[in-house]
Amino acid sequence: MDNPLYRQNKAVIFRQEQDEALLFNPDNADIVVINSTGCFIWNLCNGKNRKKDIVNSLVEEFDVSPSKAEEDLLKFLAELENKKLVEKKS
Repeated sequence: MDNPLYRQNKAVIFRQEQDEALLFNPDNADIVVINSTGCFIWNLCNGKNRKKDIVNSLVEEFDVSPSKAEEDLLKFLAELENKKLVEKKS
């Protein structure tokens, strides 16, 4: 089973504004605005949590099914990976 570790790109600037936040990658000038759920996930991408850990945290925090949590998480992380905001390690 694929259960990678996720960590934030250390170059990324994170700025929280009420219920959302801005992620800016100075290396490629990409900017992403994330909501409070995205902020929750961002904080879990600390290099210590694997996909399964993040899914479990989402299920506990947001009362969502594991399958829906994983589906939404993978979409969100794919966008962040594409913009080089997070890194995935095996």
